[in-house]
Amino acid sequence: MKFPHDDPDFGQVVSGLAERLDIQPGQIEKDHWITHVLWALHPAVTLLEKLDAISRRWPRADLAGRAFVRHYEDAASIIAALPALPPVPGGLAALITEMMEDRQLRAMPSAQDQAFALRPGERTDEVSAAWVEIAPLYWGERVTVSDAAANIREWVAANVPG
Repeated sequence: MKFPHDDPDFGQVVSGLAERLDIQPGQIEKDHWITHVLWALHPAVTLLEKLDAISRRWPRADLAGRAFVRHYEDAASIIAALPALPPVPGGLAALITEMMEDRQLRAMPSAQDQAFALRPGERTDEVSAAWVEIAPLYWGERVTVSDAAANIREWVAANVPG
């Protein structure tokens, strides 16, 4: 299955549409993800996409932490909800395999990924500062970046094959 966000120009499409409609790009992305829900995709699909996005964006010096920091909290929220949800049809391993084959994931999620380790340094400081900056986008209890990363590492280690 192909999705608009699989296209390498998706970010440019979102930015252009947001500019044309004079709204924030986040509103366009929100509508895109609501469509995922309407299609009844298992939240594990979104979780895996978010983990992939974090992993791909972390090493990119041309991307500010603000460009992907929200994915940490989103992923942690999905991870927290998974035990109450029905299992992934066919199993998580089959879903990951399908997403890898369809190029919806560029790499197998790894608990050792530097993006989830958040070792002390400039990039971690930048991402942590971005987490503070985006606070107005959230309401209610928040998960810190370091707690989210720890939850991600634990979930990946326990659930992702290999």
